[in-house]
Amino acid sequence: MPHPLLIGYIIGYVGLHSLLASLPCKAWVQRWVGAGAMRWYRLAYNLVAVVLLLPLPIFLALLPDVPLYRVPEPFNWVLLAGQLAALGGIVYTLRHTDLHYFMGLAQLRQTRSHYPTNTIATARHPADPAEPDPSAGDDALITTGIYGWVRHPLYVFSILLLWLSPVMSANLLALNILLTGYMYIGSYHEEHRLLRIFGAEYHAYQQRVPRLVPQVLARGKRPSTVNEKEG
Repeated sequence: MPHPLLIGYIIGYVGLHSLLASLPCKAWVQRWVGAGAMRWYRLAYNLVAVVLLLPLPIFLALLPDVPLYRVPEPFNWVLLAGQLAALGGIVYTLRHTDLHYFMGLAQLRQTRSHYPTNTIATARHPADPAEPDPSAGDDALITTGIYGWVRHPLYVFSILLLWLSPVMSANLLALNILLTGYMYIGSYHEEHRLLRIFGAEYHAYQQRVPRLVPQVLARGKRPSTVNEKEG
């Protein structure tokens, strides 16, 4: 059985992470600090996420655990190669993404909080009339490259990295299940946020490209190559 302290820590982390990413929380912070300060939100969000993850390896190393399995050679090398490929996929995705925006650095160049300047981005999905994300800034919707195969490649590669481990224990299994569930649910939250920002443009992207199962596997088709970059 996984250690209760580890489970409580993971649930607390994903709960706080989800809260800070939510639109109501961002709107509350904007009312508290002012719209101009929202350009710092993404950077602060990332720093908090990293700092709160620091105890995880300590918990995994020190808490009592129960081994479940260890894949023998040479099959463990196959899984390790898969993990290396998944890690490479994460790096490739980040290189294909606007890293300055992803990290929260691009927003610091803004003099005030504002929404994307392209005309499509200001239009919201008809079924979602709420206000857009107050921390959106000059967000960029990238739909080419790896994003033409799947809408959330970072989640896909991260899930593969977790489950291709050649060693498994009760604590690691609990961690993998909870993080996979969080990323699966988080992809829906991200879709909701992107619909608020990009409206009909993102809705059309949803119709072309699968959410988590790569397009070549989901439909047996070539990936989308339409160049739609906003901002």
